[in-house]
Amino acid sequence: MKKMTIATLSFLPAFAFAHAGHDGITMSQGFWAGLLHPIMGLDHLIALAALGILLSGLSLKKSIAMGSVFLGLMAMGFYGVQSNLLNLGSGMVEGFIIFSVGLSVTLLLLSRVINIQLGILAVTSFAIFHGMAHGVEVPAAMSANSFALGFMVSCIAVLSIGRLMATYATQSYMRIRNA
Repeated sequence: MKKMTIATLSFLPAFAFAHAGHDGITMSQGFWAGLLHPIMGLDHLIALAALGILLSGLSLKKSIAMGSVFLGLMAMGFYGVQSNLLNLGSGMVEGFIIFSVGLSVTLLLLSRVINIQLGILAVTSFAIFHGMAHGVEVPAAMSANSFALGFMVSCIAVLSIGRLMATYATQSYMRIRNA
């Protein structure tokens, strides 16, 4: 127990993002900022959790493939903005993001009626705009690569948790129904 407490406390300084007098932001701070970013915003949580729940309607192999496409498109948007290859007005990008969150929730509610693969493809097509928005949000002194790494790790975790929870809930429902 003592070792666990020491290990846990050793991570606390990494959560302090602002230290006066430092010239730059360390890679670990960029990673932590990226890691926390998707779970600190309700829009991120809703979009990622909804996609994770939608992915539970597919086989594991297809789910991983579609989730990877989503993450890949997000990375393209992120690095497209970072390298100045992609540039849309922030209002337009935010509009696409709001639309995609609404689309995710709508498709989730209609998942019994629609083709789940087409629904996931529709949601995934907006991933590039999510990536663009996050590419713009990286603080100037922060490493974009470490932020992106933390961000992707967190996105994978939220997608996976959403999928696992939906799979578990479905299996539990089926056990109760068949009992």
